Amino acid sequence: MDIYNFVQDAQLQRLTCLLLLFNLQRFDASNNSFSGSIPSSVSRFSPSIVRLDFSKNDFVGPISHDFGQCHNLLRLRAGFNNLSGAIPNELTGMIPQDIGRLSNLEQSSSLKVNFLLLISPNSFSLDQLTSGIISSEATTIKPFLCKNLIAIRMATNSFNGKVLPEIMALQFLSFLSLPNNSPNNITNAMRILIGCKNLSTLILSKNFYNEPLPGDEDLIRTGEFQNLQVLGLGGCGFAGLIPIWLSRLDKLEVLDLSLNNITGSVPGWFGDLPNLFYLDLSQNLLSGNFTMELIKLRRLATQQTLDQVEQSYLELTVFVQPNNASNLQSNQLSNLPPAIYLRNNGINGTIPIEIGQLKFNVALDLSNNNFSGSIPDTIANLTNLEKLDLSSNNLSGQIPASLKNLHFLSLFMLSNNNLEGLMPVGGQFDIFSKSSFEGNPLLCGKIL
Repeated sequence: MDIYNFVQDAQLQRLTCLLLLFNLQRFDASNNSFSGSIPSSVSRFSPSIVRLDFSKNDFVGPISHDFGQCHNLLRLRAGFNNLSGAIPNELTGMIPQDIGRLSNLEQSSSLKVNFLLLISPNSFSLDQLTSGIISSEATTIKPFLCKNLIAIRMATNSFNGKVLPEIMALQFLSFLSLPNNSPNNITNAMRILIGCKNLSTLILSKNFYNEPLPGDEDLIRTGEFQNLQVLGLGGCGFAGLIPIWLSRLDKLEVLDLSLNNITGSVPGWFGDLPNLFYLDLSQNLLSGNFTMELIKLRRLATQQTLDQVEQSYLELTVFVQPNNASNLQSNQLSNLPPAIYLRNNGINGTIPIEIGQLKFNVALDLSNNNFSGSIPDTIANLTNLEKLDLSSNNLSGQIPASLKNLHFLSLFMLSNNNLEGLMPVGGQFDIFSKSSFEGNPLLCGKIL
């Protein structure tokens, strides 16, 4: 038998019997109302079993150490239950070392939405493990011994301490996501992670709280992190300037530095990053004028370079925007919107007319800054825009009538400025609500 999936009214006795089927390869008991403990007959599984799924039930008690007898197991899921003990939903101990006998395990998400207090150095000595997801609560990060790991995500835990040099032994590691934990010493962490030569995705958001952003110009040298495409450092409260070592990440496509305390101006070298198409600097303390070099972002200016965005699938889902991850996640970089987010800073001056050159930009958010002057008519050239937010600035003059030709706009905000005159009508202007325009005392139109 290849697969057996249970219906809602199945009984636990049937589960126990079916576990004994000699040729069973995949066993799915998820999304039911099973209660009690997972049967100890798991130890008599056929040697051919490759996938087990007990997730989303009402199982209680520990998961038996006999799982270690399933030598050909490739995938194990037991999350969303009420388990306790060694591998539970409310974990109170270490992952048993017996799980290390599952030498062919390729992917494990069995600890998702659990509470993990400690990871033993021997707990993941699984040479064939290629990806692991742990959404748990833990107090210590121990070195992984899964030499073939290519992807790790440990989100929303209480990991503390330092990133250990042993992680460099994972020579195939390309995806590392550790958001919302409590490690320290970002400078030391970056110096160690440089040793992971194949890293393409690195998410360290909501960590290293209130440390200074590493400013050492030589922290990353030319040729290091040569495969890095995604870097998430949002929500850490980092202080200091945007460091110049970021300019050496030639393959960088996605950069999130939002929700920090970064000061200074937006550096001009951003425009020299040949592959950058998603830049989030929102909710910082940035000042100065709109950096003209951002107009040079090739991935936002030409279709040919935008088409070069990586089309292959990431090892695991990538989350960006640390406080709003559920609304912006993808397992393919090409699904992320080409975007510039500068909201909630202190950037001033005018919005340059050259901004119309970024015609493949999908999201432009300049809200809650100190921009003044008129809205450039050239924004109408950004025909791919789906989100345009210029609210809460000091913009004046009339709303360009040409903006009604931005046919893909789903969010349009001009509120709380000093705009005046009659609002344009027709096109997209007929679908937006009063909230998009209120807070402009001299602006008039039917909707107001």
